[in-house]
Amino acid sequence: MATNGLLINLSDDKSMSEAAIAEMTACQKIEIGERNERWLPIVVETEGVGDSHDIHEWIESLPGVIAVDVIFASVDEPQKQEKK
Repeated sequence: MATNGLLINLSDDKSMSEAAIAEMTACQKIEIGERNERWLPIVVETEGVGDSHDIHEWIESLPGVIAVDVIFASVDEPQKQEKK
């Protein structure tokens, strides 16, 4: 599982930024934090790094998103079972 804390820099255009937030809210892998003016913290939880990267790029491509900063990143590796 990959967990990322991202800080989204939103457009000054209210309709564009609201549309971007609506798109992100619809994604079940994203948890939206409390917006502070143009800044929106989110958490993204995915099955792996590839999925996390894809969501990051998708968010960056949304109209109304100026930039995406990675604040936190964590990957939990599956536990290997010991052979007896």
